[in-house]
Amino acid sequence: MNESHRWVFPDTTASALLTVRPLSLSILEKYGMDPFTLPLVKAGDLCREKGISWDTFLGEMEALEIPAVDSEWSQVPLIRLLDYLTCEHQAFIRELHPGIMGAFWSLEKSREIPGRFAALIREWHAFENAFSEHIAAEESFLFPKILRYDYCVRHGKADPDFFKGSVRVFSTLQLHKNEHDLLEIIRSFIDLTRLAIPVIGEAAGPELELIGLLEAFDVKHQRHSRMEKEILVPMASALEKRLYDRFISGKSEQPHGFIPAAHVTRANEPF
Repeated sequence: MNESHRWVFPDTTASALLTVRPLSLSILEKYGMDPFTLPLVKAGDLCREKGISWDTFLGEMEALEIPAVDSEWSQVPLIRLLDYLTCEHQAFIRELHPGIMGAFWSLEKSREIPGRFAALIREWHAFENAFSEHIAAEESFLFPKILRYDYCVRHGKADPDFFKGSVRVFSTLQLHKNEHDLLEIIRSFIDLTRLAIPVIGEAAGPELELIGLLEAFDVKHQRHSRMEKEILVPMASALEKRLYDRFISGKSEQPHGFIPAAHVTRANEPF
């Protein structure tokens, strides 16, 4: 569900809009707003500059639909894939993870042997922290970088920002290893949970609910990981190469009023 009214305000920055909903770039572009030249400019200021009422802008943000999971990703704009993956990140953190933790606590409280699941609950907390850090790295560096590349190719402006790291390096050193490790951890975690349940007795409703939630998360996480590794990264790497070839050939040009990316402060970039 799109709840832009809960997080989009006149003082929300352009970079924050793109972080939470990459597809909001389509709205900014529609009104001739360039979020990469001044990433810290506020949405309300952009609307005033372009003569757009805040209600109109917020209404269009609210109308943004989350792309369908069965979309033909190789045939749709790259920002739609980024938007889907970002929204799924949020669903993992805000829906699936709390549901799993709630099932653990419910099971712990309903059993006669206290502390039976205490170790698993601690392990799940550790997994959640590692998973959240992985998502934060993607959303603070990888996704904004890809969104910038896509914008540069389509508009021929904005600095590709090669000197702050690359998609290829990030995917090689962090993305692939982290995804593999997280997938292995969740599968091991499911096995450990299954082993803990028979000790208590025959599996009943709470136990089956917990296993079902863990398996549903595993399936969605595996699909999510494949989409990133097999679709997103190859497409982004091709964009990066195209821009880099243009850069070293001397054909890239900086538009009038261009502000180098080195002059813009960003937080939490891994490189």
